[in-house]
Formats: sequence, C-alpha cells, structure tokens
Amino acid sequence: MFNIVSYIYENGRGHARLNLVDKNDGCRLENFRLELMTWQTEIERIGARIEWEKRAALLDEAEDFSQAEHASVSLSQRIRGSLGKYVTFYVDDRELSGMLIECGADWFTYQSQLGVEIVSLDHVSQLSGLSLAIPSGSRYVPTLNSVLRRLIGLRIVINRYGKSLHGELLAVGSDYIVILPLMTGWVHTYEISAVSGESAAEIYVPIKQISIVSGEESAQR
Repeated sequence: MFNIVSYIYENGRGHARLNLVDKNDGCRLENFRLELMTWQTEIERIGARIEWEKRAALLDEAEDFSQAEHASVSLSQRIRGSLGKYVTFYVDDRELSGMLIECGADWFTYQSQLGVEIVSLDHVSQLSGLSLAIPSGSRYVPTLNSVLRRLIGLRIVINRYGKSLHGELLAVGSDYIVILPLMTGWVHTYEISAVSGESAAEIYVPIKQISIVSGEESAQR
C-alpha cells in the first residue's frame, strides 16, 4: 500500500505528486529518526557533563591557588598592607585599637589615644581590620630588636598594660634589653637593688617578655 506524501503547485494549478513509499520503509525511517534524537540527547548530556567537570576543575584550581597564596603570605605582610587603617587587636587578653603606623618582621606601631606604641606580634592573640598583603619592597625587614635600638637613651615604659617597668633604655642585646629604672614613677613588679651607693641597678629584660613599648609621656597621660 502507498500514500500521497506531498502536494505541488505548478503552472498556476496544483496537482498531487505521488511519492510511492512503502509503509515498512516509513517505519524504518521513523525508527532511524528516534535513534538519531536519542543519540543527539546522549551527545548533549556528555557535553554538559564535560562542561561541568571542566568548571569543577577550574574551581578546584582557583581554590588551590587561593590556598597557595595564603600559605605564602605572612601576618606582617598583611599588616603592611593595612598601614593607615584602624584595627583592633588583643595583647595579653586586653583589647586595644588604633591606627597602624609602621611594621616590621615581628612588630608594629599604632597610634592610640595615649600616643604611639610598639607592639610585639608574639604577644598578639587576635587582630581584625586587616587588608590585602603587601610584600616588603626591601630585602631588609627591621625586627623588634632593631626598632628598640632606635630608642636607646630614651625613657620608655615596658608592658604598660600589665607588669610595667619604667626607665631609661641603656642597651639592646640579641634577646634582651637593659633598663635603668627611674626612682620616681617606681616599678610595680621588678626588684631594684642599690649597689655601692649607686642610684639604681640595671635591669635585664628578655625581649620575648616584652609585649608593648610606650614612651614615658604615654604612661603619664
């Protein structure tokens, strides 16, 4: 049995054109179309899966890059990138805040209401308000020791917020400082002994015990 499958318009009048197609051939054609659609669907599914895996790989790569970036950044670099910003931090369980001024490998200075103070990073338990890291532009990054050497000959206050010590900074060693305590504004927790009629004995303080260094004027405010 055959079917008319098309209609043609020629010379101003229409006539039917017989396409003699066996019904069995039509079934095979329909099956082929279904198989083609199924194949196209499978191709699209595979393509979508490849695209998803590609995006997942890119996300993993970005995450690895981010972690690697964090792994190569030091806290002092984050602090350097935040100079001029207002930050909050904890030293010996005391909350402090102020504007960052300068920083080095293991220290930073900030402007508080009492003045400029030097803070040892080894005694900072928390710090918030930091920006992106900025690496040092020089190979030499000053340490707390080098900063303290700038203060030799000046009157300073060690650990003003805890067991404080007031006096003149005489010397800075590799891991200690030497202070000549003031007889006025006396010291809370460090014992002072007089030797051969001298006004006071020098006191040696391990640098690792220093959390904050302030100017004498800061302690008097």
